[in-house]
Amino acid sequence: MKKMAMIVLLVLAYAFEAMAEITVGIHEIPIQGINVISVGVSPNGKYIVGTVDYGAFTYIVEDNSYDVWGQGTFFAVTNAGKVTGDLIDPSTNASTAGYAPDLDSDFIFLPNVENWIPADPFLSSSYGMTPDGNIIVGMGWHPNYTTQACYWDENYEVHALPRLANNRSACAYGVTDDGMTIVGWQETDYYGRCPSIWENGEQTVFDGLDGEFYCVNSDGTMAGGNYGGRLAIWKQGVGMTVYGDEAYLPNFMGVTEDNMFAGKDGNGAVIWTEETGVVSFVDYLESLGAEIPGGFSFYQINSVTPDGKVFVGWGSTPNSANIGTWYVTIDDGSDVEEQIVEDSSILMNYPNPFNPSTTISLELLSNQNIELSVYNSNGEMISSLARGMYKKGTHDFSFSGLNLSSGIYYAKLSSGNQIITRKMMLLK
Repeated sequence: MKKMAMIVLLVLAYAFEAMAEITVGIHEIPIQGINVISVGVSPNGKYIVGTVDYGAFTYIVEDNSYDVWGQGTFFAVTNAGKVTGDLIDPSTNASTAGYAPDLDSDFIFLPNVENWIPADPFLSSSYGMTPDGNIIVGMGWHPNYTTQACYWDENYEVHALPRLANNRSACAYGVTDDGMTIVGWQETDYYGRCPSIWENGEQTVFDGLDGEFYCVNSDGTMAGGNYGGRLAIWKQGVGMTVYGDEAYLPNFMGVTEDNMFAGKDGNGAVIWTEETGVVSFVDYLESLGAEIPGGFSFYQINSVTPDGKVFVGWGSTPNSANIGTWYVTIDDGSDVEEQIVEDSSILMNYPNPFNPSTTISLELLSNQNIELSVYNSNGEMISSLARGMYKKGTHDFSFSGLNLSSGIYYAKLSSGNQIITRKMMLLK
């Protein structure tokens, strides 16, 4: 069979009747301690890392098992189980950045810039990592008690990032998939910590107000964090936009491949999309049909998988002594293998999530007789958008959810013996 370069994107390319309803799982990580905080999750959602009173932990979701490695914190983990963070280096008795190639390997401390020293009592820290684990970002301490933003390359050689002056601290938190754009903060003369972006080694500082960038999307076109005590998102070509009221340490900590940002404001965990703005995480889960079990509260989301199906963070859990850690899973039944088909059609919609309308875009690779409809999560058709013969090319159709309730809807395309379904989320 001739293999087409165009394949079905993010769709369920099988019978519409087989669609699964969304299932939301709210889970407590059973680590004993007074304060337990999940910090990072692998892109595939299989591993979670963080910190507990007595050390850095790794947690395997499938086995419901965990290990505590030593005093410190793990911040990021790859699909292969490579972890990065900082532990106490016995040779200096200082918290030092490092990594373990997998969950069964020893922790290896990363090299330092020559003039870094242990300072109060840190030497270096690593906070972020590319999905393949080749680039690690963080910071180290200078003798004058200022910090230097840096990254470690695939050979674990350390590279200092530019900073405004030798007496001004800087730190790197997040990195794009290709490692070319890094985000964090830079101390300035008048505004304290200010959000900073390093792109191909060139630094841009947003020095109007205090703030930090904690996360960046996969291609470096958007970054999230806080600015002037408010939630903030920077977008290439648009600039900085702030949201909500001033609060104590509001932050966007993670972002999905669809540019959904997640973090916290003054009231607890939140998510953000361009269409919905800032939405309470509880409201978001309830819009998916979730019922929040007793004993759970969501104070902050610290990380989210690229597909938006696993969130990790902290708050309270049924068995927590003080701070408890949780993870939330969202199963929409769409974890199917990609299919390569001839004369295929491609079905997308933007924005997604949407409020109140979205554009459903259909690309036909040949002239086809089609039917395009929208269904609710009960399988009931609520709108027929197109029927008949359409020419090869792209066709756009507008769908409005103005009179519909928040939830999941499905665009169904029937063409010959092929059925493609696209999941859409209306979030008011």
